[in-house]
Amino acid sequence: MGADTLIHVLSSRHGDWLAELSDLQALELGMLISLLVLPILFGLYAHSLLRREQLATGTVRDSEQLLNALMENVPQIICIKDAGNMRYVHINRSAENLLDCSRDQLIDSSDRDKLLMAPTARH
Repeated sequence: MGADTLIHVLSSRHGDWLAELSDLQALELGMLISLLVLPILFGLYAHSLLRREQLATGTVRDSEQLLNALMENVPQIICIKDAGNMRYVHINRSAENLLDCSRDQLIDSSDRDKLLMAPTARH
């Protein structure tokens, strides 16, 4: 809604006092109304963005929990490595049992580290 339309709507509802305003006064009134309304609109927009982010974050968190529960309880061995440094970042319970090492010993280690500690870990 433009300032001209807003002034017309206001003048039709509140008598002829707005019709007597000069163009400069009408422009000032429009700017004043804009200054009052824009922060409210911005606040509503920011609130909708924040709400959307909260919903997305909650969905991601729920998905991560489900994935972690599935990975931990499947009988298959799951070992996840960081592609950059080739170190283990996740090891499930089945892998711990097969490798006969705790995940604390394996997390953040590489295959080379695992081979070096293998003889001592088994004795």
